[in-house]
Amino acid sequence: MRQIIDGKLYNTETAECIGDWYSGHCYNDFRYEEASLYRTKKGQFFLYEYGGPMTDMATQYGDSYGSGEGLRLLDESEAQEWVLEHLSTSVYLKYWECEEG
Repeated sequence: MRQIIDGKLYNTETAECIGDWYSGHCYNDFRYEEASLYRTKKGQFFLYEYGGPMTDMATQYGDSYGSGEGLRLLDESEAQEWVLEHLSTSVYLKYWECEEG
């Protein structure tokens, strides 16, 4: 997917995919969600998000709702939080240092 945000083009085909997350619902379930975290060559993080009619990504069509998708920019701390919440510790440590407790 390609989208212009603040005058800059973000493209899931040219950015590095850090990881993918799925809600666990079937694709045809209205609660289905998926998201992928990307990083551009310049270091900007962004999320590709897709969701069914009963998710935050829903798109309104008159009196009905359908699936929706889009890109959303994240700063580094938001990307770190997203990785900790949706991906694994090993993915986090691949991109960020962490001191031992």
